[in-house]
Amino acid sequence: MATGPVAALVWATYKDELKSYCQVDGTTYDTILERLFNAAKAKADTFLNNPFEVYNPTITLTGVAADDWVTINGQTYTAATVGDEEDLEFAVGATDSLTADNLCLLINSTTLGGSYGSIGVPGITATNTAGTIALTRRYPYPDTRAIDVESADDDTMMVRQVRTAGSVPQEVVQWIYEYAFRHFRNPGAVIQESITGTNSTTWGGGNWTAMGENWSLISKYRIPVGF
Repeated sequence: MATGPVAALVWATYKDELKSYCQVDGTTYDTILERLFNAAKAKADTFLNNPFEVYNPTITLTGVAADDWVTINGQTYTAATVGDEEDLEFAVGATDSLTADNLCLLINSTTLGGSYGSIGVPGITATNTAGTIALTRRYPYPDTRAIDVESADDDTMMVRQVRTAGSVPQEVVQWIYEYAFRHFRNPGAVIQESITGTNSTTWGGGNWTAMGENWSLISKYRIPVGF
């Protein structure tokens, strides 16, 4: 992925911070730093092969009735006339949005106990907008597994998977800064580059022989080609 989400990072947004990282004042070196910034972005995209996208499910409630149910990552919640947190039952409200609010309370609960142990779904946040619940991971990277959702009836609880663009992790931005700093301060190090493994690059030239790329900083975000 030579062109990907990292390439979309805008120089103007990161310029001042990168210049500070490289201990540069003024504008004399702006052109070369921008070129290094762009080179680092391309290199990161190629290595990572990661679109930084996640699939976030939505559940649209329409006329939910008692005994309708929805299962989220193995945790099943059932609609009832009267809600019971310990039995994972959410109350059917006067409107779809109120019903969704009641379901969100259970999904987001941090309470332990009752018949099922954990009341909420670990690592998941539920947000209601007018009767449609959006489910997101609290910490999406590096965990990009789909959130598994199933409902008893699509007519009353419609489940959809929505592809959502995520942000580029801060470790990747830091890696770009390190790359730019290293090559700005070490122009001789670009004389020779040889890939020695998935997560390493050996550099040669002058007094900077064997200066390695710190792939370990971002390797957890790498998706092998073909996946």
